[in-house]
Amino acid sequence: MRCSDIILVDHWIPDTCKSIIFSHFNQQLTRNIIGNSLTSIDFGKDFNQSLSDKNGIPWLPRTLKSLTFGKSFQHSIHRDEIPPSLTSLILDPKYKGVIEYGSIPKSVTTLHYYFDSKGGAKLDSTSIPGGTTSLEFDSFFDQTIEKGMISHNVTSLKFSFCNSIIKSNSLPISIKTLHLGSNQNFPRDVFPQAITNLSVYTFSDIKILPKTIQKLKIMDFSPPSQLDNHSFYFLKNLTSLNFDAKQVDLTNVKFPNIISRLTLAVSDYLEFNDCLLQNNFKKLKLFNFNQPLNVGDLPSSIEVLKLPQYKQPI
Repeated sequence: MRCSDIILVDHWIPDTCKSIIFSHFNQQLTRNIIGNSLTSIDFGKDFNQSLSDKNGIPWLPRTLKSLTFGKSFQHSIHRDEIPPSLTSLILDPKYKGVIEYGSIPKSVTTLHYYFDSKGGAKLDSTSIPGGTTSLEFDSFFDQTIEKGMISHNVTSLKFSFCNSIIKSNSLPISIKTLHLGSNQNFPRDVFPQAITNLSVYTFSDIKILPKTIQKLKIMDFSPPSQLDNHSFYFLKNLTSLNFDAKQVDLTNVKFPNIISRLTLAVSDYLEFNDCLLQNNFKKLKLFNFNQPLNVGDLPSSIEVLKLPQYKQPI
């Protein structure tokens, strides 16, 4: 059911309705209005009302499993307002309301939370709502991350610029996806050993990476690095590689044959060799490449080829 520009009254939503999507809706609700049969609610971008009625009684259905709020919702979330049946809670990345400690039930397995430090919020073991699976810090975050501050529910973690200090072994083993910003001073054991997807802005020592990585993105090798034909071979599970190689000598580089997707930003003087591009790539994207291509330069296995700056005749 979709509701837009409508005033709801008691018992208007039928008991047979399980899912509802609101549009241009911002009405204070009660238990009699919302009913107790819904399992999925999407409030759209305009809703910004308390999750308790004027008498302080929480009104969300006790049967609810999925709940989505848009960018307007900024009310704080208090204990008992979120039903214990909920498994998925989606908040806008710019949500700035207060989530009271213990207000997110343990049943929640999907929750994206944006930690905004610009208002002076301090990170401690109670700052991140229970049930958070995806956590993002704002670009001004510069606090120290210590062990226990980030819960073991978190599987995806993003630091926008990484001006913070990340202590050794402070990130939980549960993290599978990690994005680190421009701070390149990582302790050797900062990376969780079960990580599969890693994106870093500035990086120099590839040998400290966990062998579990499947997708790797490096925006800048700094200082300029010398890679060889074995540099990536210890990453036994690597299938997707994306990095800025403008300051990297690729002459002796050989990519493992398990890599099927490769994205490179290259220098103007890139020269192909027999080792550089293996006959296993399915997707290849080269930024800044604008040299004539000859027959045999590219692997015959390529299914998707992108050359954004290429201006030579083919």
